[in-house]
Amino acid sequence: MRFRDYLLKRLLLFIPTLFGIVVLIFLLVHILPGDPARLALGPDAPMSQIISLRHSLGLDKPIHVQFIIFLDNFIHGKMGLSLLTNRDVYQDVTQFYPASLELTIVAMSIAIIIGIPLGIVSGIKQNKWVDHLSRIVSLFGVSIPRFWLAIMLVLAFSFYMRILPISGRIASGISPPTHITGLYLIDSLITLNMTAFINSFKHIILPAVSLSVSPLAQIVRLLRAGIIEHKRAPHVMMMKSNGMPEDLINRKYLFKLSFIPVLSIIGLLFASVIAMSFVVETVFSWPGLGRYGANAVLYADFNAIVGVTIVVGITFIIVNFIVDMFYGYFDPRVRYG
Repeated sequence: MRFRDYLLKRLLLFIPTLFGIVVLIFLLVHILPGDPARLALGPDAPMSQIISLRHSLGLDKPIHVQFIIFLDNFIHGKMGLSLLTNRDVYQDVTQFYPASLELTIVAMSIAIIIGIPLGIVSGIKQNKWVDHLSRIVSLFGVSIPRFWLAIMLVLAFSFYMRILPISGRIASGISPPTHITGLYLIDSLITLNMTAFINSFKHIILPAVSLSVSPLAQIVRLLRAGIIEHKRAPHVMMMKSNGMPEDLINRKYLFKLSFIPVLSIIGLLFASVIAMSFVVETVFSWPGLGRYGANAVLYADFNAIVGVTIVVGITFIIVNFIVDMFYGYFDPRVRYG
């Protein structure tokens, strides 16, 4: 199978996968306990107002009718009214998603830049002090709770040393950069607004580090295990016995074979960081999608829950498609399999 045909096949799977996610999320959210109208109006609201709100939101209709209405609105770029913000959920998502996306990109960049070299060195220098150190780091990253690490970073760098800000994306006295992509770091660089860039960079350091520790540890552990496994492979041992330089073997064969499974886990980690960022966003008052979704769950804001979950699901699909693209390029067995 040619690479172009492989990409087309993976792209065609996007539509049924997206439709399945929309159906599943809609059904799961609507079986949650609680009455959104009563939660929105409060326990002392009269029944007439509750019935009126349920009617305006369409909650008094059969569930299949609600789904058809929701699907029609979703196709036309509408996700329903949010009970928290009293706006269309689509507007809320477009406002909060760029903040979560930017935070995830920086967090995964930290994990990749540090995790890949550390995993390579750990696998090559097996049972040496560098390997022991990397295993301690990876064990720390896998086991430590994100919220605890976030609180410790706030206490250390914001409360005691006072060198990094504690909350938000940018200081209140500095105007955000001109909106182009919604990512403050990129927009400030495009518009050459270095004041906004430096300030937004300081704000993103602590939450990004808090989110990067867990994926960093998983990258190190998986890459180390892959290098150790492939070092003992017959074809690698044969190349060593034939006198091929070890640096050439490592660079051309060992690293490439070991990096293929790491590539797939990086895609899953990227999407999962967005999905699980609500704890860190809450600690740092980061105006992202995770914090918005957590508040929606607390108040049983069905439209907001469905919108946030669908956006996260679409992120998973897109990231997996990109990973499959690189996976099929680096490993032809995936295309022909």
